[in-house]
Amino acid sequence: MKFLVHRVRFVDYVPQAIHCLAVEDTNEPSKLALSRSDGSVEIWNIKDDWFQETVIPGGNGLSVEALGWCKGRLFTAGLKADITEWDLTNLFPRTTVDSFGGAVWCLSVNHERSHLAVGCEDGTVRLFQITNDGLTYRKSFDQQQGRVLCLSWHQSDQSMVTGSSDSTVRVYNIGSGQCSLRITLDEVQSRSTLIWAVYITRSFVIITGDSLGNTQFWDGNRGTLIQSFKAHIADVLAVCINEEENMVFSGGVDSKIVQFQQITNKDGVSNWVKTASERMFSQDVRCLVTLQSENQNLLISGGLDACILLYSIKEFGRSSNKKIPPFPHTSFISLASAANILMYQTSTGLQLWRLEQTDSKSSASQRSPALLVQIKKKGDHHIVCSAISTCGRWAAFSDVCHVSLFKLNLATTGRSQVIKISPLPAELLPASQLVFTSDSSKLICSTRQGSIQILDLSDLVLLSNTLNIQPQSLDSCAIRLVAVSDDLHWLACSDSTQTVHIFSLKKMKLKTTLPRLESQLSAMAFQPESNHLAVVCCNKQISIFKPTSGKLTDWSRQAFEQGLPKQWIGRHSKVINIQFHPDNYQLMLLQDHQMFTIVDLSEPLPDVDALLYEPKLVRRKRKQPASDSAEQTDQGQQSFKACLKYSPILYAGYAKDSSLVVVERPWKSIVEKLPPPLYRKKYGT
Repeated sequence: MKFLVHRVRFVDYVPQAIHCLAVEDTNEPSKLALSRSDGSVEIWNIKDDWFQETVIPGGNGLSVEALGWCKGRLFTAGLKADITEWDLTNLFPRTTVDSFGGAVWCLSVNHERSHLAVGCEDGTVRLFQITNDGLTYRKSFDQQQGRVLCLSWHQSDQSMVTGSSDSTVRVYNIGSGQCSLRITLDEVQSRSTLIWAVYITRSFVIITGDSLGNTQFWDGNRGTLIQSFKAHIADVLAVCINEEENMVFSGGVDSKIVQFQQITNKDGVSNWVKTASERMFSQDVRCLVTLQSENQNLLISGGLDACILLYSIKEFGRSSNKKIPPFPHTSFISLASAANILMYQTSTGLQLWRLEQTDSKSSASQRSPALLVQIKKKGDHHIVCSAISTCGRWAAFSDVCHVSLFKLNLATTGRSQVIKISPLPAELLPASQLVFTSDSSKLICSTRQGSIQILDLSDLVLLSNTLNIQPQSLDSCAIRLVAVSDDLHWLACSDSTQTVHIFSLKKMKLKTTLPRLESQLSAMAFQPESNHLAVVCCNKQISIFKPTSGKLTDWSRQAFEQGLPKQWIGRHSKVINIQFHPDNYQLMLLQDHQMFTIVDLSEPLPDVDALLYEPKLVRRKRKQPASDSAEQTDQGQQSFKACLKYSPILYAGYAKDSSLVVVERPWKSIVEKLPPPLYRKKYGT
């Protein structure tokens, strides 16, 4: 199986650094929240094998420096001096209150889940009561000189410890708000030591990480130093501890994570000992959290190189770690296949590129890729989603406030023309996903309020129809994925409850609702001609449904009875794109960030133990010269053909001439865009 491939590497995508992490505060946590340097907040579903469930877009000048969960409610704070509770369905702030003290550097919820404390720029800790309606200001603690960089509640919720920029650790009485203990750390050349991280244990031991690279253990009752470790050669930015409070982890600017364990000797004396270290990051380690439950026992880290790294707490330093790539689980690249135009969505605009033209008889390039036009977005909110029509005459994007629509006249030579369509219908809501129909006559806009709005793209753009989904609960109305059949007969959408609804576009009403799937949907698409709906979930199950009856096709029933190959099911990377070959609709392309797979629906299913690709094929491909075809070694079966030649893959799809367009972003190119890491002298240099 051979294809002519457009290998695209001009997309200049750089993932944003991770600023902070927070694990959901339940006995069996299922969600992880993280913030990035552009002010965006991501919610990752842990139970669905680390699926990026929701992204709250950032904005110009936004910075989220602290996150906190309280009974399923998410609070954030940053340099804008606001504390925000988020509506995770509509992606809008549910409530926002002023910190009354400038920028917020840290945030923490007490163990009773009744109060939230924030550390502010003016050197004051402020306490807010968490109510059903939001936050209510309660009191301010005694003011200190430097900004409050970190804080930690004691298990009793009667005391709190803070670290500041004036070299001082303070212990506060919650009832009185007064400082009951001060600990002053060492300074170098009269420069204040910044205390970046602090934690207080149940036994009143205070653990600090500072700008001198020290991880120190203090007696919280007497204020005396118990032990000190110079385990880092630069600032210690994060400290965390396991539930048993016998293991401490620290990370910092030197990209190293260090483990300390409490060891009791034969005389019954307990001491902290440095037991292991890991350096899997190339840049700063900014945040550390632990995830411990019946099924999970993990240390999670994040930093400047944007990946999430997972370590086993019990086997730290002795077992391999798992890296979660930072790439979005919804595609931000679209292809106008008939016009050979690639659209790249940035946070603040759209880039439209004309792909290179090749000779049909060879792979020689006749015309290089060219940037035709850039569409800049106005306003501070970042783009949520975008789309381009197949013909390349229409483009659209949406932020959390409104949808923007453009008519394009992309010239091969000369200046291209972009006309913004305004005004759009007043009833048009912000979209969570945008899809143009195959004939470019309609724009489908799915909303987070459980409706699908259909725009007619004629001389006068009109909102022709609105389809509504009856939510089963308040959290199930947000629509995540939308697909439209090529003949405009069917429309399918999925929500956050793993439910798929199929509408008839001819009758403009709900046709069927499919049975609830086992896992979150990651991609779906209609097969041309047959109009069968192909769905892929996070657990890698491939389901193909008949839209008229909602029943599985023969291929899909056989797949459930026999089972898909273990090598396919065992993959962690999520399928984010499904496409069908323009000339052979039985060939289904499934793309994730590590490879793409072509499934031949006309061939028998492979055996469960079939080898789809060699485990070390990626490294072998890196050493081989590039070729123009996506040919894969035959492993004795024809229905699953995997290609691991391109990685990481941001997009893979078919052009009109049946050639493949593969957009990849080598990790080396991303690292070159990151700030230089801390210099470490190596032996022999």
